[in-house]
Amino acid sequence: MSTSNINWEDNHYKLIWTEGELKGFYIDFTYQEVGFVGRPSQRIERRKLEIIKYLFEHSDQYITGIDINMIEELNSVNVSKAISSVKSSIVRALSEVYEHEECMRLYEQIMDKKKTNGHMGYRLLTDTTSFLNEGAGYVGGVDSSTADTKMLNSPQTAVTSDDLETSDGPMTSGDDRSTTRRVIRGFVGYLKSNWFVLFVLLYIFITCFIVLDAKQLTLGLLIKRLIDMPLKLSFAILIISSIIPIAAGLLIDTPIALLSYHLKNRRKADSTNTEEKRDGQNTSSIDKHSVLTLSKLQDIVMHREARFDISSSHLIFFTTCNVTGAMSVSALILYVSKLPHFTEYISDSRLNTAILCITFVGIFVALYNNYMLQTKAEPARNCANYKLTRAHAFCNTLYLSFSVSLLCVLVFGHLLFGLSSSYANPATLNSAYIIFILAAYSYIWFSASSPMADLIDSISGDNFISGAPIFALFSVLYTLRFTMSTVSVVSLLINGATLAMWLSLVLKKRSVTLLRFTTSFFSCMAISVIVMLIINM
Repeated sequence: MSTSNINWEDNHYKLIWTEGELKGFYIDFTYQEVGFVGRPSQRIERRKLEIIKYLFEHSDQYITGIDINMIEELNSVNVSKAISSVKSSIVRALSEVYEHEECMRLYEQIMDKKKTNGHMGYRLLTDTTSFLNEGAGYVGGVDSSTADTKMLNSPQTAVTSDDLETSDGPMTSGDDRSTTRRVIRGFVGYLKSNWFVLFVLLYIFITCFIVLDAKQLTLGLLIKRLIDMPLKLSFAILIISSIIPIAAGLLIDTPIALLSYHLKNRRKADSTNTEEKRDGQNTSSIDKHSVLTLSKLQDIVMHREARFDISSSHLIFFTTCNVTGAMSVSALILYVSKLPHFTEYISDSRLNTAILCITFVGIFVALYNNYMLQTKAEPARNCANYKLTRAHAFCNTLYLSFSVSLLCVLVFGHLLFGLSSSYANPATLNSAYIIFILAAYSYIWFSASSPMADLIDSISGDNFISGAPIFALFSVLYTLRFTMSTVSVVSLLINGATLAMWLSLVLKKRSVTLLRFTTSFFSCMAISVIVMLIINM
């Protein structure tokens, strides 16, 4: 069937297998999910969906690298690598029901390949599928009211109307009530999964405030001490704090996942041996696939035990986001440390309530980030990886609470300091401000709109699109408060160049040329931040 004229954004479209072993298996183009109806689904990146969508629209032919490179919307993808990436997502979804060997065999009923014109070609097999438009209520051109009963069944469990009601996504994208119920169910599920750790976090924060009160310290005084530290020391504290969550994932979550998997398999093997002996059989219980390869390690830790995403792309993205965020805070500390009397201002008791409120906002942002990761706002490989019972998620929540709170306090603090008449304000803008805005733009762009953010499909989403103009506006207004100098001009130029790039990203669908240009620009920013921070240490 041809879907070239379909507006994919209007309704809720699914491709569902209706016959054979794959009956009930679906690819959801709207909610970006793949799996069996009534069973846990896997999120799938939008880039992979674009490949599947294209193969679906041309399912009557084998698509080679040469063919697909002619399609402007796919921007010269490497077809073999793209299909391999699609395969990994589909196999993960199949593994919710079948063993790995069966998953590989069933994948061949979804995707077929053969040599054509000297190149490897790929074709999506759609003979046993139906195309479901839930928004309009049609399945492959047939009224869905008569077709849904026979097709919405998983291989092992029939799906009832109750299953559909409590599934991860609403059955009708245009139904606001379904969306509301989905949000409520997501929030309730989040509380059920994390209530104990949330309880522990609450007591950690309460204990911290009790200790501060007993020591007659305020958050403002702590921030003052951090600013008064040598930059090398404060920089080291922030960078080490940003790396701890990744280290916790590798050194705590990964071994726990392997140990848990080993114990489960051992119990299963012992049970099997007992049954075989009872039946008079003499079969060795040694698993012929017991050799731990890298791919099996990733499958165990990321999917079977759902402890930590140890894929290279996730590790690089996770680490870089945390480190660049820490560098943004370090750059701001460098700037405010050069403002005369700022530390006296920030430790003033009159600011205690404001700083406390901002700190609670930072804690809320950290918890909301974790909530988004767990409720499938991010098309991650396995959202259970981000439960607060995972060491890396727990540590990352603490780190984000600390860094976001500190960043917000310093941002609002130095803006209010400039408006205060109690202290003398500098006449010209300090050059350390350039380091701060470079660091801030680099962090926002990398975490939201960089090629790696698109690959990971991070929950930051369009933060650069929405946040860059707001940050630029305040940055320009702040710069204009000072006497015009070389630093002021550089600040205005950086903000202007970023706004121009932001406008290009809004007006255009990021082409390869523009993407390379923005990548180069913000890479230069990141290098500049590192160099200038080192010089100022």
